[in-house]
Amino acid sequence: NNRPTEERGYTMIFHGHHPGTHGLYAEHNANVRTRILDLFSGVHDCSVGAHVPDFFARMGRSHFCLVPRGSSAWTIHLYESFFFGCIPVILSDHFEMPFQELIHWPSLSIKWPMDDIGPELLTHLRSIPLQRVAEMKRRLEEASCFFDYQS
Repeated sequence: NNRPTEERGYTMIFHGHHPGTHGLYAEHNANVRTRILDLFSGVHDCSVGAHVPDFFARMGRSHFCLVPRGSSAWTIHLYESFFFGCIPVILSDHFEMPFQELIHWPSLSIKWPMDDIGPELLTHLRSIPLQRVAEMKRRLEEASCFFDYQS
């Protein structure tokens, strides 16, 4: 499912719960997820919405995986992004990145302020040259060993 950079058709992806589908997300004010759906649903190079059966295949065809806060600052979407070569876009202002002493996060991810989620996010992601995207993906794949918990 982890397609080469030049074979990926989606700029970004997010499928998951939001305050309208799960009370826990409303309780923890995870409105960033609702904004993602409101802004990017129906955009031709974005795959956003509720859970879909082919979610992992779509991740492998997306350049960027949106990683919004969930019911806490942490979310499983960061972990998943590593296995599909999907560059994480961190949308959680208070999330402390793991393995900071081992991983140079700016070289393989993007941190975007939660309050600034708007059309400019997609414009920014589209403006990153494909060569830079490929380099970020390569670094992401190199760091994936830190997220593989095989015994």
